Amino acid sequence: MPIDAVDEVCCRHDQCYCERGEFDCSCDRELIANMPAALVDSSTPPEGAAAGVAAAAFFTADPFCLCHRVCLPFVGCVADAPVPVPGIPSGPLKLCPPGFG
Repeated sequence: MPIDAVDEVCCRHDQCYCERGEFDCSCDRELIANMPAALVDSSTPPEGAAAGVAAAAFFTADPFCLCHRVCLPFVGCVADAPVPVPGIPSGPLKLCPPGFG
């Protein structure tokens, strides 16, 4: 049971990972999108707000959420295509939902 609005957003994020797979970028983006309202909710104490700010900042800067739009001449753009980046561990990359590519 969440103890405040920030905790509720974090719990939904955890549940999203369970449903969509660990480290799913769309779960991270939902947390980022929902956190501002949770931060100003009257049920959120100052320490909860601090944790919410930290969580949103972490997922905003997450280097493993690599979202790019790949555009090719005569073909057009492929949205939300993961692009390997040197120095980043190989494996499945997170995919971002539309609007974050």
